[in-house]
Amino acid sequence: MSTEHCYLCPEKDDQPKVFFKIDSATFFQCRHCGLVWLEKNKWHASQQQYYSEQYYSEEYSGRKNLRNLFLYRFKLIKKYFKPQGKILEIGAASGDFLHLLQDIGYHVYGVELSKRAAEQAVRNYNLNFFQGTLEEAAFAGNYFDYIVMYHVLEHVPDPGATLKEAYRVLKPGGRILIEVPNVRSVDMYSKPLILNALDYPNHIYGFSRETLTKLVVDAGFKPVAFESSFPFLFAQFLTKVRHLLKSQGSSVGTKDGFAVTGRELIEQAKQDSPLKRCVQRCIPGMKVTIIGEK
Repeated sequence: MSTEHCYLCPEKDDQPKVFFKIDSATFFQCRHCGLVWLEKNKWHASQQQYYSEQYYSEEYSGRKNLRNLFLYRFKLIKKYFKPQGKILEIGAASGDFLHLLQDIGYHVYGVELSKRAAEQAVRNYNLNFFQGTLEEAAFAGNYFDYIVMYHVLEHVPDPGATLKEAYRVLKPGGRILIEVPNVRSVDMYSKPLILNALDYPNHIYGFSRETLTKLVVDAGFKPVAFESSFPFLFAQFLTKVRHLLKSQGSSVGTKDGFAVTGRELIEQAKQDSPLKRCVQRCIPGMKVTIIGEK
């Protein structure tokens, strides 16, 4: 009998199946709900110490070259959040994205485990930053209009507790946006992309839309929308087609480079192809996003 049990439904979980093996570590998957998790004896003994001292190297100088990623995030911010209010980013790293949100009028706050990254955010942008966990920050109840969490829950040993604290500090009617890697993406057919999504030894859990929804609902939120990124494998296919057309002399349009300010990113976010949106709905990519409301 395995000592591994599903976090979401331990009472229903039979023998979990092996989802993927990396080096000497095994990722299991619940046969009932589909949640993926790293075997327990491979978890970091102290998550807080690990992310404060090891996750960001001493040479860490902030996140760079993320304009494409930030553009995707701004599209969803514009779609589901009102233009102003108090917004909290949990796992805010060096504050680069929060700085852009501040640029478009939000009152921003950040929580980050890494001491190096938090110091970088304060030094570069003078942001309201708390170094530690969300629970340790002890914000007042019903304080924030919006909360965003980008690729945080897969690192957290007790994601349900974190979401319940997020529910407590969010105002009634406020919204939370959570993005995680999607273990049910078509991109999981690629071994390099599986390794990227599981990111051993940093990720504890692997979520799908269904398991992420259960977590959010159990914390008290009402799901109002789901989004998925464009599938990387499909994008690779389109790139090859585009190169083929170019080699045959066909005219293929190009897009301008990404802008560097929050306001310019918002303007770019207004443009989106209906075909691209259709592909993202039908063939989900590596990132799944849920928007919940209190």
